[in-house]
Amino acid sequence: MEKKLKIILCVVLTILIALVAFLGVYSKDEAGILYKSKLPDYVLSSDFKNKRVSSFIIDDSTEEKIYDADGKEVDSIPEGESEDNYKKEETKINPDWTRTLENYEKAKEILEGRLKILAIDNYLIRLDKATGNLAVELTDELDTDTTLQYLSAKGDFEITDTDTGDVLMDRSDLDNVSVIYGRDPDNLSAINVYVDFKFNKTGKEKLAQISRDYIKVEESEEETETTDETDEAENSEDTEDTESEESKQKTITITIEGQTFNSTYFGEEMTTGELPVSIGSASNTDDLQTYLKRGQMYEMLLNNDEMPLTYTITNSEVVRGNLAENGLKIATIIVGVIFAIIAIYSIIKYKADGLIMTISYIFASALLALLVRYTRTVVSINSFMAGALLLIVNSYIIIEVLRLINNEEMSVWSSFKNACLKNILLIVIAIIIAVVFTFMSNVKAYSFGITLFYGVISIAISNFLILRTMLLAHHEK
Repeated sequence: MEKKLKIILCVVLTILIALVAFLGVYSKDEAGILYKSKLPDYVLSSDFKNKRVSSFIIDDSTEEKIYDADGKEVDSIPEGESEDNYKKEETKINPDWTRTLENYEKAKEILEGRLKILAIDNYLIRLDKATGNLAVELTDELDTDTTLQYLSAKGDFEITDTDTGDVLMDRSDLDNVSVIYGRDPDNLSAINVYVDFKFNKTGKEKLAQISRDYIKVEESEEETETTDETDEAENSEDTEDTESEESKQKTITITIEGQTFNSTYFGEEMTTGELPVSIGSASNTDDLQTYLKRGQMYEMLLNNDEMPLTYTITNSEVVRGNLAENGLKIATIIVGVIFAIIAIYSIIKYKADGLIMTISYIFASALLALLVRYTRTVVSINSFMAGALLLIVNSYIIIEVLRLINNEEMSVWSSFKNACLKNILLIVIAIIIAVVFTFMSNVKAYSFGITLFYGVISIAISNFLILRTMLLAHHEK
């Protein structure tokens, strides 16, 4: 009974770790709405993906600015007023004094920070220190165009008086921006998405004052009693005109990158230093993801410094990966076929022992997959070559173990010891190759070496924990 229990426990453990490694572990977020993976994604090399290479060029164009008699900038000359009272100037979007190496390097640093917020790891940014231009290489995805559009944005932020355009708050008042969402209490099938603006100490004080100045105007109660109908009508008309002037609702406008994000007023004084602003309400997962992606772009822009220069994307081309189409699928199938051939041969030749060997390999493969995930190891075609090499070498050794157990009738321990000693040179060479390649700077060589290294660890654990335990349980008298 104890032998069967050991075998059952090993099989259950193998099934569990395989499910976790290959299917993942998911749990609902804090809002209880979306399922999110608890495991890191695989990092695929550029061989398996197309790349988008884009040129970020410093904008050389000019813009016309208009100033009134007081020197205040205005959008346009009001209709009917003389142009002589206004001054027009042509100014460079990027003045010469901004074109410094310090600003070039800062722009590169900001782009890297933005990509980090978007959880984009597989990228390359090259800076031309002479011109300040940047070459940005990203994996080509469905939303890469949108990402590039926001990535090249300057990232300005203002809260202004809607009527006068006076700036009430700007980026210097911001502390942090985040995206929050939750179910609408009045409609549980809808999910409201907000961008939550958190302000620093100075911004908190400004927001409190603005919320008092731009608070919702309450409507006055109408007079209901009068003794003279004619006087009542006249008084009512005068009162409405007065109230219309006095109770005109003042609003603020939030602008991001020069575009209106929202215009609103306040229902109460904002004392917490937070301003959550709705960006949409979703009734399905696709719409929710769209709003969350949009909110994430605002996070990207406003949780980093404002770009010191204005860039335009003048060229963006797709560079196809060598194995981008079906390379990953083909590599997986090839390794899978090798595994299947070895498993079928072992089961036919050694029956139950062959099945035990197959189970141990499933455990080792799952453990290797988890190590690759958690260590963010780049998966390349060389990774699959390392996996195939490990599979063949270890199978050669384990089949020797099974032969000694069944044909020579050795004990499990003796069979393992003899097989390992007989192939000690092969084992040492594999370990040396793994260590040497792991310390190489070339990504593909490193990918081969580190996968081989983690594979040796995985197989050693699997052989000792699963294979040895099950063979002992199966062959014990």
